[in-house]
Amino acid sequence: IYMKFRAGDKPGYITDVLYENIVMDEPEQWAIWIGPAQQSDSDNPCAAHPCSICWPRFSKHCWIPAAATYSNITLRNIIINNPKQSPGVLFGND
Repeated sequence: IYMKFRAGDKPGYITDVLYENIVMDEPEQWAIWIGPAQQSDSDNPCAAHPCSICWPRFSKHCWIPAAATYSNITLRNIIINNPKQSPGVLFGND
């Protein structure tokens, strides 16, 4: 389950989304990622635009764009069996 915002100053909204009845077996990365785009779009693979792909091991830089809004996101009956990492990451602003 992957929901993301890219860096930028234009407002963005993700609203009224339901993920339901999903089973994941042994995901190698985070099974759930809701937050900034974890990506590299430069020669430096650890540059944060907005979230470094090296986060959290080799970089402390990961932030959600200020103009991003998640609203009414529902995760229902999600089963994650034997994840290799934490089952999920949820990033947000106040």
